[in-house]
Amino acid sequence: MSLSVAQPRQIAALLFSALVANAAGHSFVLVVLPGLARRLGFSDLQAGLLVGLSALAATLAAPLWGVAGDRGGRCRVLLVGLAAGGAFLAVAAALVRWRLSGGIGAQATFAALFAARLAQAVLGAGLMPAAQAVFADITARDRRAGGMGLMGAAFGIGSIAGGALAWRMAAPLPALALALLAAAVAAAALGVALRLPETRGGEGAAPPRPRLVRGLARFLAVTLLALAAYAALQQVTMLRLQDGFGLSADAAMRTGGGMMMTAMAAMVAGQMLLARRLAWTPLRLSRSGAAVAAAGLVVAAAAPALPVLLAAMAGVGLGLGLLLPGNLAQISLRAGGAQAAAAGVNALAQGLGMALGPIAGAALHRVSPQAPYLAAAAALACVALLAWRAPAPFAD
Repeated sequence: MSLSVAQPRQIAALLFSALVANAAGHSFVLVVLPGLARRLGFSDLQAGLLVGLSALAATLAAPLWGVAGDRGGRCRVLLVGLAAGGAFLAVAAALVRWRLSGGIGAQATFAALFAARLAQAVLGAGLMPAAQAVFADITARDRRAGGMGLMGAAFGIGSIAGGALAWRMAAPLPALALALLAAAVAAAALGVALRLPETRGGEGAAPPRPRLVRGLARFLAVTLLALAAYAALQQVTMLRLQDGFGLSADAAMRTGGGMMMTAMAAMVAGQMLLARRLAWTPLRLSRSGAAVAAAGLVVAAAAPALPVLLAAMAGVGLGLGLLLPGNLAQISLRAGGAQAAAAGVNALAQGLGMALGPIAGAALHRVSPQAPYLAAAAALACVALLAWRAPAPFAD
């Protein structure tokens, strides 16, 4: 199958469903792992190592997969990533069932699960860069922000679906839930293998890698700051509810989870609806999104009551839903023939932001419950400044 006989909408729909399935599996694992790890006999440190080291491995591997996607084709990288994701979920389902039935010891389970997770992180690190490159290949330059928004929305919807499945099935049937997710990702991989054409090419020769990174430095900084701000909120929102509003631990978990889901839903709405429907340039989306998110964070810092904090978090999500697709579109428009390589470098910035945000948030929370929100607002103000000072030749 060639791109000339395959409609871009069909390609987008196929890739969208694959990204939703993969994100659901990723979200489910992150949500259930802390509690499930204790049931399996792991220490809290071991659970942290499973998440942290695999995230680090994926962050470091993403740029390499980006280069591979530009040189060898997007489809191969997508298939490797989806196959790795499905295989990990299947292995995890088997190990969880075996361990809970008493057939294997805790440390042997941890060793096998850690090895599987690390392999999945390295092999699956190219999935998002390759997907971003495909969306860039099939969208016109003036519709690029909409394509990037669709990719972000797929991740958001999958994350919500994975969280919902965790809420319903994590406690009674964790192995079955993992197996169902593995089947969904496997079906998505099969669909990609059978129906997705190779889309590589179409925007000229790739610039040398050092020059590519220098040309994208401003936009990589936006990615890092925006993701660090959002990751800090994930880390401190439940703490804010306990220390700032006096909620119990259980009530803070329920309320905080609802607030973060609201923010995610607003982000999906911004990415899937506004970013795709508004006839705005990527630069205008970035400027508006940064301003809305920064304002939401200032309101969140000063929120006197839970309803105000909830509304502010929704505003933050909506702002990020405009900012992130606009920024991705600007990266794509500057990448030329190096779409996957640019996406891989951006994934590195995303990983750094997601790693630094929780650390900074936890440290600032010790100063005051409002401090992380004010620092995140300052980070988004810097993002807005970067957007307003974007070079004129790249304003579109």
